[in-house]
Amino acid sequence: MRKMLTVAVREYRAMVATKAFILSLIVMPVLMFGGILALNLMNQLTKSETLRLAIWDPQDLFFSDLQQAAEARQQALEAIAAAQAEGGDGATGSEKGSAAGQAKSNSALADTDRFELTRLEDESLADQRRLELSAQVQRKELHAFVEIPPEMAEWLKQVDPAAATAAPPSIQFYSESSGLDPARRWMGETLNQLAKNRRFEQLGLSPMQVGVANQPVPVRSLSLAKERSDGTVSSEESRDMMTAMFLPMGIMMMMFMVVMMAAQPMLETVLEEKSLRIAEVLLGSCNPTQLMLGKLLGTVAGSLTIFSFYLLGAIFFAWNQDLLGSVPLSVIPWFFLFQLLAVLFYSSIFMAIGVSVSQLKDAQPMMMPVWMMLMLPLMTWFILVQKPDGPFAFWLSMFPPTSSTVMVLRISTGITVPLWQILLSLVLLLLSTGGVVYVAGRIFRVGLLWQGKTPKMTEMLGWALARD
Repeated sequence: MRKMLTVAVREYRAMVATKAFILSLIVMPVLMFGGILALNLMNQLTKSETLRLAIWDPQDLFFSDLQQAAEARQQALEAIAAAQAEGGDGATGSEKGSAAGQAKSNSALADTDRFELTRLEDESLADQRRLELSAQVQRKELHAFVEIPPEMAEWLKQVDPAAATAAPPSIQFYSESSGLDPARRWMGETLNQLAKNRRFEQLGLSPMQVGVANQPVPVRSLSLAKERSDGTVSSEESRDMMTAMFLPMGIMMMMFMVVMMAAQPMLETVLEEKSLRIAEVLLGSCNPTQLMLGKLLGTVAGSLTIFSFYLLGAIFFAWNQDLLGSVPLSVIPWFFLFQLLAVLFYSSIFMAIGVSVSQLKDAQPMMMPVWMMLMLPLMTWFILVQKPDGPFAFWLSMFPPTSSTVMVLRISTGITVPLWQILLSLVLLLLSTGGVVYVAGRIFRVGLLWQGKTPKMTEMLGWALARD
C-alpha cells in the first residue's frame, strides 16, 4: 500500500506541478467556449456603418414605406443606445413599442447599421443598368440595389383565395454580402410585412386590427406542482430556452474536459516511461499492479484538482452573471461520482493502449474508437437536451462508455430522473470500470516489458485472458 501511494504522489506531482498543466487549465475553457466570448467581443468592437441601398420601385409600391421604416428603426436603435448608456435595459417608455422591440432583437445580431435608401428613377431596369449598379456596389458606392418588379402591383390585388394561386413575383436583392447580411434580412422582413398590410387593406382589414387579432397568448413554463412543508402547493418558474439548452451542455463539456485532461496524459506518460526504460527501474521497487494502481490514483487525484478548479470557476461565473439560481447544485454530488468513474474508466483504457505500443503513431488507430465513444454525447447533445427522458438518452446513460456524461446531462436538464435509473447507471459504470481496470492491469503487466512490433488486438486479448 505504501509503495502504491508513493507512486500515486509521484504521478500527481508530475501531472499538476507543471506549467503545461496550469496553462491547459486556462486554455481548455477558452478553446471550448471562447468562440462565444469572441463573438460577443467582436460584436461590441464592430462599429455601425451607413449602408446605402438603391431601390428600383417604378410604381412606388414600397419605397416610401421602406424609407419610413428605416428612419423608425434608426430612432429606436438610438433610443436603446441612450437608455443603455444611462444604465437602463433599453426596454422602458416608448421603447416598448414593436419597432423598438424589433430593433433591440436585431441589435443582438450585430444588426445596428444605418440604412440609407435612395430611389432609382429609371423607367426600366435594363441589363446594362444592372451592370452599372453592380459596378457601384463593387466600388463600395452602394451596399446593394433592390429591384421590385412591376408585376408586384397586380399580385398584391389578388386577395380572392380561389384566384390567388400564382406564386408572387420575386424581389431581387443584388449585393456582394453573405447570406447573413443584416440589410437583406431587414429588407426581407420589412417588405413581407408591408405586403401583408397592403393585402389586409385590399380585404378591408386594418393592419392594427389584424395585429390585435394575432396577438399571441403567453404560455408560462412551470415546474411540476409540489407540496411544501406548510401544506401549500406551489410551482417554480422553469428555465428559459437558452438556459435549458446550454446549461446541460456546459456541464457535460466540463466533465469532458476533466476526463480528457486527466486520462489523455496517461497514455503519453506510460509510453514515455516504457520507451526510456524508466518502467524497468520502477519495477525494481514495486510490482506491476502497485505501479498501475498508483498511477490511476494519482490521475484521479489530478482530476479532482481540475474538477475543483472548474467547479469554483463555474460557480463564480454564475454568481457574477446572476445565474446561480439557474444552476442545479444538486447535480454536483452525481457529477463528482460519475466523473471519478469516468476518469478511471478511460485512464485504464489509455494506459493499456500506451503500454502496448512503442511509438505514439502506433497508438492512433487504437485511440480512434475510444475517442468516438467519448465524444458521442457531444455529437448528440442537442437530441439529448430536447428529450432527456427519451429512449435514446436512457440507453446512452446506461451504456458505460457514455453513461457518465449523458446521465449528468440528463440530471442537469431539470427533469426528474428516477433514482433507480441513476443508481442503475452508476452500478453498471462501476462494474464496467472494475472490469476495464482488471483487463488493463493484465495488459499492463505484459506490455510494460514488451518490445518490438505493435501487438494485435487478439494478442492483447490473450494477455488479458492468460492464466497466471
